[in-house]
Amino acid sequence: MRMHIHEAAKLLGTTPRAIRFYEEKGLLAPVKSPENGYRSYEDTDINRLRWIVSLRELGLPITAIREAIASKEAAASPDDQHLLLSKLDESRQAIYREWSNLSQALQALDSVMRAGFHRGGLTLDDIEAAASHVREASAVRDSWHARIDYDGLAAQYREEAVLQSLAPHIDIRQYELAHRQVEQWLEPAEAEHGVDLGAGTGVLAERLTRDGAMMTAVEQSPAMLAILRKQHPDVEAKLGNLLALPFQQPSFHFAVSTFTLHTLDQREQLLALAEMDRILLPGGRICLAGLSDPASAAIAAIPEEASPDRLSTKNISRLAAELERRGYDTFISEPSSSIWILFAKQQIG
Repeated sequence: MRMHIHEAAKLLGTTPRAIRFYEEKGLLAPVKSPENGYRSYEDTDINRLRWIVSLRELGLPITAIREAIASKEAAASPDDQHLLLSKLDESRQAIYREWSNLSQALQALDSVMRAGFHRGGLTLDDIEAAASHVREASAVRDSWHARIDYDGLAAQYREEAVLQSLAPHIDIRQYELAHRQVEQWLEPAEAEHGVDLGAGTGVLAERLTRDGAMMTAVEQSPAMLAILRKQHPDVEAKLGNLLALPFQQPSFHFAVSTFTLHTLDQREQLLALAEMDRILLPGGRICLAGLSDPASAAIAAIPEEASPDRLSTKNISRLAAELERRGYDTFISEPSSSIWILFAKQQIG
């Protein structure tokens, strides 16, 4: 069956102008009549348009749609659908980063307006201060990049990738000790919802599901995430990073992040804490664990110009102080000379 552009637009609930735009961007190439130049849309064109229109309505940009369709068409079998899913993962992460920036801007605007109505007016200083805070947070999110090649580590070491990144400064015994201590601090109750941030291949998330928690994992490495999804199908897995968590509202009783914060600089760490706080239900808990050794291989692997936070005792105390400022009671533990643990519980009332 062949259709003209107006018929195709009506069928798909779009406009001829939008279809022409997709053609200009190389997403579509209908046959044109040699006599009059009219476009003719065959079944394959209509099917491709269905994908384009739907993905566009889901918020994907043109470049992501092009890659997603190319991945779909390159799939030789249903098993190859992970190519398309990985592109949707990436687009979802980008949408959430934009949403985080817009959400923070709305919160700042609401705060300024409340203050203005209360005082009967606003000053330029009030507006500039709020705008500066939003601008700085957006700049931190937008400039974030992975400082350790976890995709490469996952390809080489599979399930052992995270432990390999931490060697030789902690071994598997200390790694498991940290996870055991985190588990004890959190004491997850049956059917509590928890989120593991920077989850790697899902070792800790799986451990917490055995305690009865319903776990979600967030990981910035697509390769790590692929292993996690295969090895731990009961854990809901999302691509994302700690600066723009892919959740719109408070959803979790606790958040945990182990051996991840050393990959962030000080500004990023504070923004990560704000994101954790944002997604927790009232009375929520946070448990963080990391390396005490400032010369660890994981930290040394980060380029010096990236200025990561070495997470000395002073800096761990700074993280605790930030959480206390946000209304948490905090506790710091050092189960070994190489590992620190920071536990925080939100005060109620």
